[in-house]
Amino acid sequence: MPTTPVEMLADLFEALHDERPCAVTTREWFTAGLLSALRRDEPLEQGLRLVSPEGGNGGSVSRRLRMKKRNAFLARALQVVALDDNAGLWPRCVRLAEEIERFQRSEWAIYRYRDSPPPHWPEARTLVWLALRCDAGLPGTAKGLYAVFKSSGACCKDSDWETLLANFL
Repeated sequence: MPTTPVEMLADLFEALHDERPCAVTTREWFTAGLLSALRRDEPLEQGLRLVSPEGGNGGSVSRRLRMKKRNAFLARALQVVALDDNAGLWPRCVRLAEEIERFQRSEWAIYRYRDSPPPHWPEARTLVWLALRCDAGLPGTAKGLYAVFKSSGACCKDSDWETLLANFL
């Protein structure tokens, strides 16, 4: 049963997508939020409590979803760049940071507007391209990557409501 605004948004989207009824709490939340936004002449995202009027809650839902998707691509890339399965987080972050820097310096400007990466690319380069396409910025250093992966929620769980929404971006 969805309880937070993001969970209810995911429930509503999934219900519309799958042509099924949404939860009662979701219907009540959406109706109240829509009416609030209309009556107060405020953005719908604010009326639905998806972002605070002061810009809190980690930014907009769109930005949080793009970051979640970006982090999922980076997590996969982190696994791919390991020279061996026993490599720790820090050595992987160093290798991934080098791959990102090399890619941004030499190829991103050429390939950024393509619909898909070239099929002959190595998996790590493809994942970096996908992460950059999320338009959520990338950490520029191994230290920045390490911070992303040490923070809670950097890697997504399949049952996560935000992951469900992020997969449709």
